[in-house]
Amino acid sequence: RDYREIEKTTLATAFLDELSTTEALVDFCGTMAELGITHVIFNMPDAQGLRNIEAISEKVIPQVKDL
Repeated sequence: RDYREIEKTTLATAFLDELSTTEALVDFCGTMAELGITHVIFNMPDAQGLRNIEAISEKVIPQVKDL
């Protein structure tokens, strides 16, 4: 199997607060892309509240979708 055809993923936790910002998530995704990761999957421990989901959908995804 050709290594380039393999989907490479990673799982990370996205908990946005004053210490972890959307900019930090964008930087993390960029670093993962540089390492060859094709998809980043975020675990969101506080997903019942929409604040973090909205922040990621509005501020992170538009910046990383083409990495």
